[in-house]
Amino acid sequence: MKTRPVIDMARGGLAAGYGCPPREAWEILVTVSQHTNTKLHTVAEAITQAATGTPIPEHLQEHLAAAIKAWQAGRENGTSG
Repeated sequence: MKTRPVIDMARGGLAAGYGCPPREAWEILVTVSQHTNTKLHTVAEAITQAATGTPIPEHLQEHLAAAIKAWQAGRENGTSG
């Protein structure tokens, strides 16, 4: 449970930045974690550190962008949430 705060902050950042509900923000984080074989808390740390100017590693950026794009497409098509 040590990693929970950073995961919650990343969820909040995604929710605020992209207007997605917390559940969808969670699913985006999990998708990026699974598709990059990266621990969830590591993905969350990269996202929260980006708020202070630290670049998100390129491989995570690519998968994060794809996951957000997929969520947005699902929302437009009425299939998310």
